[in-house]
Amino acid sequence: MTISQISAQLRLVWTNQEVYVRLATCPRPPGKDAMMPDPFAPAIVLDREAQGRLQALTRAHSTPQALVFRCRLILRLAARDQPSNLQVANEFGCSRNTVVLWRARFLQHGLAGLQDAPRSGRPRNFSPR
Repeated sequence: MTISQISAQLRLVWTNQEVYVRLATCPRPPGKDAMMPDPFAPAIVLDREAQGRLQALTRAHSTPQALVFRCRLILRLAARDQPSNLQVANEFGCSRNTVVLWRARFLQHGLAGLQDAPRSGRPRNFSPR
């Protein structure tokens, strides 16, 4: 193998701390920056029926407050101005990851995705008193 053939297979890789040489033919191992995240979250579009059900759940006094919070979150995400996850998180006083979680669950499972997932372990027992 000649020097020109070797140099064709090598590639300089620049990092913040150093420069190193790596074979260009070696596949890059998947790491934290292997794929850039999509900067835009998928839009939530609600039909009249889904919007009415979410609003009814937020107004009902018997609805658990955790579910009310999730419904209000989805209604805000579906607003005409298409707010970002960070903007909604700041408005609701929660973390951006919470908004991302409930947006993804709603897009995957619809209204059923907003319900509490079954917990592992022994179910709760309430005494008849």
